[in-house]
Amino acid sequence: MKQPLFKTLLLLGCVAVLASCVQETGEGSIGPKETIQATVSQEPMTKVGFDDSMDGDGLHLFWEDGDCIRVISGNQSEKYDILEDFDEQTARFRGAAVSGSTYTILYPGTYSSVAGAEAFDFAGQVQNGNGNKDHLRYLAVLQDVNTKEDISFTSEWAAAHGGSYKQNGVVKFVLTLPAQITSPRKVVLSGLGQTVAVALKNIRLGSDRVLTAYAVTPWADIDMPSGSNVAVTVTAQDGGTWTRNITIQNATALKAGHQSIVRLTKGFSETLFAGGSGTEADPYLISGAKHVFNMNADGVLEQGKKTWFKMIDDVDMSSVDASWVPLNAVNPYGCEVDFDGGGHTIDNFYCDATDRCPGFFTVLYGSMHDVSFTNAEVIKSNDQNGHPVGIIAGYGGYEARPTVVYNVHVQGSVNAQNVNGVGGMFGRVNSIDIESCSADVRIYARNNYVGGIFGYDTGRSFVRNCWTSGSLEASQRVGGICGGPIKSETAIVNCYSLCSILASFCMGGIGGHCNLDKASSVSPGTTYPDNVFEKCIAWNEKISARNVSSGDKSHYSGGAIVAYTSTHNYLTDCMRRADLDFQEYSDLFGLYDQANSTPDNPLSINTVSGANYNFPYHGKAAPAGSTLSQVARSLGWDSEIWDMSGSVPVLTGKAIFEDHTVASGDSNAPVGTNPKPGAGEVRPSAGNGWTVTQIADGITYYTFSGNEPITGVKQQVFAIDLDLNNPKYKLKFVRKSSINSAIFAENNAIVSINGGYELGSIVFKADGIGYSYMPNNVITTENGNSVPNWKSEGAFYYDPAGNVAKIRFDGYGLSVSQQRMFYTYHTGEWPNIVSSAPMLVYEYNPVGETFVDPSLTDAQIKALGNQCTENPNYHQWMTHPRQSVSITAGNHLILCSVDGRHSGYSVGMSAKSLTRFLVANFNPRWAINLDGGGSTTMCVRGQGDSSTHVVNYPCDNSTHDHAGERSVSTHICIVER
Repeated sequence: MKQPLFKTLLLLGCVAVLASCVQETGEGSIGPKETIQATVSQEPMTKVGFDDSMDGDGLHLFWEDGDCIRVISGNQSEKYDILEDFDEQTARFRGAAVSGSTYTILYPGTYSSVAGAEAFDFAGQVQNGNGNKDHLRYLAVLQDVNTKEDISFTSEWAAAHGGSYKQNGVVKFVLTLPAQITSPRKVVLSGLGQTVAVALKNIRLGSDRVLTAYAVTPWADIDMPSGSNVAVTVTAQDGGTWTRNITIQNATALKAGHQSIVRLTKGFSETLFAGGSGTEADPYLISGAKHVFNMNADGVLEQGKKTWFKMIDDVDMSSVDASWVPLNAVNPYGCEVDFDGGGHTIDNFYCDATDRCPGFFTVLYGSMHDVSFTNAEVIKSNDQNGHPVGIIAGYGGYEARPTVVYNVHVQGSVNAQNVNGVGGMFGRVNSIDIESCSADVRIYARNNYVGGIFGYDTGRSFVRNCWTSGSLEASQRVGGICGGPIKSETAIVNCYSLCSILASFCMGGIGGHCNLDKASSVSPGTTYPDNVFEKCIAWNEKISARNVSSGDKSHYSGGAIVAYTSTHNYLTDCMRRADLDFQEYSDLFGLYDQANSTPDNPLSINTVSGANYNFPYHGKAAPAGSTLSQVARSLGWDSEIWDMSGSVPVLTGKAIFEDHTVASGDSNAPVGTNPKPGAGEVRPSAGNGWTVTQIADGITYYTFSGNEPITGVKQQVFAIDLDLNNPKYKLKFVRKSSINSAIFAENNAIVSINGGYELGSIVFKADGIGYSYMPNNVITTENGNSVPNWKSEGAFYYDPAGNVAKIRFDGYGLSVSQQRMFYTYHTGEWPNIVSSAPMLVYEYNPVGETFVDPSLTDAQIKALGNQCTENPNYHQWMTHPRQSVSITAGNHLILCSVDGRHSGYSVGMSAKSLTRFLVANFNPRWAINLDGGGSTTMCVRGQGDSSTHVVNYPCDNSTHDHAGERSVSTHICIVER
């Protein structure tokens, strides 16, 4: 039975229903029936508005065929249907008799309870046509009255009979809209504690540009106190929003049982978003395609700043006739975002960018979650620069831009030429965590490294609880999840693929080329990728190699799980479809079951081909006839994340992240006592080789030249004391390959020094943008020898808000992998970081004196250096130019540069002697060594060289002058605020 419709000028005012009950028993009925007669009053309703110009008619309810009411008493609830002999005001209803002492009479009777009527979807109203009222509904209830005879739907009658009366209201919008809005899609009245809204369709405004729209309101008054601010927002055909803000002068209300008219003739202005300011507490709200395009508007995304977005409606990108420009497309790609899809969909996304990475982002930095892309199409044609391609982004994360993605789903196509790195979601990934995601994609690529989720990694990444389907076609190195994890420690866990795969060579059901440690057939295993494929399922129907007429057919071309893997990967409990159609262009191998593999227990050497470093990994065949869900359950997949009740596992929408928790090594760091108890702030005095210059309020410049007592040889030392309690100055970290004096000039600095070691070995973050999270596992010298990366045992942190600085032993005792995880995931609150080693002073303890193993003889240390000059014992035992940063008990920052390699002027120091020098002359609470050697350079405003302000004597030109600077990647400056 259909709901009653409001016609002509519809109801809501004082509605009177006069009823008399006639009890009867009809033929064939189960119990007694009764008839209730109801009459509707024509009294017009009261109008409430914003100004004196409002006019209009009250709404009027009339009975029509199909109407019904409901009578409820205790457990009895009966629907009474309208009888044929009714007119607009009077009708009789018949239903099974209800008895009791109190009654609730509900209109319309299609609702079985008052709670059901209250659950009406006020937010889901849709008006079809300008001025149309067919969507309006009248809801009314006489609740807990003591009789059902002679009833009247009024507050007075309900109160007189011991009950209450409720009915809904209606807001009528009469809006003269800007010329840019031709087909409005939605009207929202907000700022009332609850939103009044109606979606619109099939509306094309005439020359008068007047929109008439109606919205049903709940059956409680909505108060509008004096001075309150409300807004009327209209969504245009392109998804953009136009808003008129209003301040209520006199207290009023949108009253239940009444029509309230909102008439606005001017004052609408376009807004970039549907609301919000871009903060975590108040994200930019996206309700249309124009808002999505406005993410690229000036001032929305900023380098080094995080911006929050939240979708509040589905979006059709085809409603905007413009070319998409990928977000965060400008180097250094430091526009961090949190994009919350709110469970909504972005439909018809299209991107064809020839001069950059096509995708929703160029680089996704930050987080993206709870959003689906449908009918997406990304094209990359005629690109000679090889920009990576993916529907979400070309790069998921970039260098040190940690990124988290969960509950993101893409469906569509990707077509790329001349590109290595093509994926359904991302082309290339780095420091990314992808969980509970999916890609149903058709990918055609002419080059290599193609995957359903990502093409390949350029740094440690993690994919868990994801699935893919569709088809992948490329040249080489293709996998259902990834084309190839080729960097250390990337892991693919609990994922499955249904993709059909076609390539010329190296195609796998889950991963393609995963063989970073390939060196030669003679000496494999020279690097240790430690990639992980764990509990993954290749449920692909077909994995095929193209037929070739010539070339080497003597070795395999793919694997059910991984096409190429290595002896130093972890391959655990992966399964393949029993009837997988697996076609190589060689008949030498075929599919066979393989045991789990670790670096300590690698796959067996492939004796058929004679290769001892390239291995296919097929996992094990699932039992014949089993379903994918059965296999997943047997592997212990999490039922909170996967619904495995059907034949194919379905994501539930819950993402449970891999625990990346790594405790700082700080708690295990050696702690000592102040070697100068009660000494407080210690500084050298002028004389005995020292000069002291006050170069600015709160900044003191110290220099030493002569025979230094601790080392007993000639030294030249330059030090800056910055009082961090002085708000006039701040530190500025700079990432740019340049000489230090150029950075000094570009930043109008007071002081500048070079920063950390080579970028690949350290953590470096500047102004909120991460540039490196120590991606190198090893440090390699020019002759090819290497040692494990040792250069991040501690770090110097700085936040210009409040001039807060700290030096901590956060990497102490941790492996390189643990250090990387700690700095990546647990230091996000610090906008500036440089990691380094060795720590020189920690809580007054001179730990730098023992960084070099004291049990080693000089001859043993030299022997280590002969093997590799980057050996940490040799590196820090040697006498070099050096730099350090220290913090004192009084919150002073000490920057120190020591010259070296200048015979007769300055010999330089070891880590041990630098530690002793700092303790004796500045008594720091914390100190850490920075990059030194030929990089050592300090600039001080008004000092040293008259043009460059270089004060020390850089050694790269082997001349004792100020001109021997070396170009370095990182810098630290003192600048005025």
